[in-house]
Amino acid sequence: MRDLLWRVCFRRKIRPHQVTGDAKYGTIENIVAVKDAEIRANIPLTDFAHRTDFYGQDDLVFDPERNEYRCPQTHPLRR
Repeated sequence: MRDLLWRVCFRRKIRPHQVTGDAKYGTIENIVAVKDAEIRANIPLTDFAHRTDFYGQDDLVFDPERNEYRCPQTHPLRR
């Protein structure tokens, strides 16, 4: 998305006031880049925690005694 936006700005010599995209483009990097360029971003944030059947970072628990992460079934995770 960032490459497409900058290409439009420089090649067409236009400066958009806002950009609109679907959740596929809703990454933090894209939104920060658009906001830094002072362009309004109408893009929903992607919910990575519920996007797949795999566990997300919020589902893991850190065990400080053993210095390891554990999955919701309390199995240790290997590096």
